[in-house]
Amino acid sequence: MKKNIKFLLLGSVIILITNSCLSPIQKIEKYINKNCNFEIQDTCKINMQKALGVEYDTMYIFSSLIPVSGVQRIIGTSDFSNSSKSENALLGRDSDMKFIFLKKNGKVVFEDKCYSSSLLNLSSDNFTEVKGMGFFDGDSCEVSGYMNVNPIFKVVKTVDNSCRLE
Repeated sequence: MKKNIKFLLLGSVIILITNSCLSPIQKIEKYINKNCNFEIQDTCKINMQKALGVEYDTMYIFSSLIPVSGVQRIIGTSDFSNSSKSENALLGRDSDMKFIFLKKNGKVVFEDKCYSSSLLNLSSDNFTEVKGMGFFDGDSCEVSGYMNVNPIFKVVKTVDNSCRLE
């Protein structure tokens, strides 16, 4: 009996660690593969809160080449991991990298960086462009990102067997 409990506990820890190491894109791809049956139809709907495992009310997506100060002003808080950088610092360092921020009741409840996927394309049609002011090299500059308040996304299978989120 004790061996079964230890085995179950160890298995749960391994599953938790494995799932927590997935990038947001990998989590979404895994959720789509599990919940969408493209053999029957070319579209399905997913709940991004379930796909990412986080309850939120607002999603923001930013390029990594945006000043931290601009992100702080747009999302309305400086309570996230990169906010301790200088306000002149960029959020990231790679033009292919994006940052996802999820907020619930005014607080950041999830943030992660991700790279574009060859199998999953996020359409900006579901998003509203948001603009703000940031500081870079001592000068003020206009910055922008994308915001979405609806966690339900339509997944469309494309001709090349990739998926587009709308």
